[in-house]
Amino acid sequence: MQVEELYQSIGHAALQSAADLHGKVLLYAEVQPDVIEAGLFYERGAAQVVTFRYCSEELEDALYELWERWQEVPGNKRWFGLSYLIRHGKLQIDLVYPDQVASNEGSIDRRRRLVRQHFGDVKVDYSAPGNH
Repeated sequence: MQVEELYQSIGHAALQSAADLHGKVLLYAEVQPDVIEAGLFYERGAAQVVTFRYCSEELEDALYELWERWQEVPGNKRWFGLSYLIRHGKLQIDLVYPDQVASNEGSIDRRRRLVRQHFGDVKVDYSAPGNH
């Protein structure tokens, strides 16, 4: 798949993974050779509770393939992290490069910061992270 097709595939898989979606979806992934850490945050139910789910294998595979294909394009710089926000049918993708990552900040800290940035100061439901 080409990069543009992967964006579509990732968006579709993210929306499919967000059960009872009522609002925005934030996908955050960090990728290194042969390693991916990816999580999905989304507003669920009428109360718009922010819910966390681990990404499905299909979604992780698409993210990893995007990371690989991105690097094949001449002039593209290797990214380390990706945030993928879907809100009101619009897509916002932000890439994080290795030189933008603070050495004293872990992936959990980066995820928390992104959740605050996109959802505000909310409590996140981590109760069933493996359920898709």
